Amino acid sequence: MPEFQIETEETEAGATLKLIGELDGATSDGVIVRFERALAAGCQQVTLNLKDVTFIDSAGLRAIILIQRRAAERGVSLVVAPPPAPILELLE
Repeated sequence: MPEFQIETEETEAGATLKLIGELDGATSDGVIVRFERALAAGCQQVTLNLKDVTFIDSAGLRAIILIQRRAAERGVSLVVAPPPAPILELLE
């Protein structure tokens, strides 16, 4: 099984969290922690890049929803780059 990775890039515009691999119960907490770190650093825009996600389960979906809610509560702009088409179809 490929290892899950989170690549973080911070710019003046904000932060991008690029997720690579399977977003599931074993990896979703790490995504939330990275998002919280971006907020703590003062980022006003966060991009959640899901283009290289190969699988999302209910825990992964829960993490995305939680991130969306926290961004809205704090007035942070959240941009989500969608996952590949087969995974997007499952989420719809």
